[in-house]
Amino acid sequence: MKKTSKFVVGASVAAAVAAGIVGFLTQTARGKKLAKKGKLYAAEIARQVAHRAEKLSGISKIAYERVVDEVIAQYQQQKKMSRDAGAELAAQLKKEWNAVKKELKKK
Repeated sequence: MKKTSKFVVGASVAAAVAAGIVGFLTQTARGKKLAKKGKLYAAEIARQVAHRAEKLSGISKIAYERVVDEVIAQYQQQKKMSRDAGAELAAQLKKEWNAVKKELKKK
């Protein structure tokens, strides 16, 4: 069985998470508004969620959703995003669980 490098897996997980953020920015009215204002730290959020997800061995859907909630809450506490926007983004990121799971299995 071919072993995939941690860098490749990490990049793949980050890409899967980023897909959720892109969906939020392009498919929701609030996302479009935030994208225009530049108030959404999409790349940072994607990196943090991916990094934390990679650290967890045998991550489950519940654990992934907890990671998403923690990262979003951190940005809300820093006043970088509103509660409503955070809730919408979290929902979008949670929809990407299957893609993230698939990438994590490549470890």
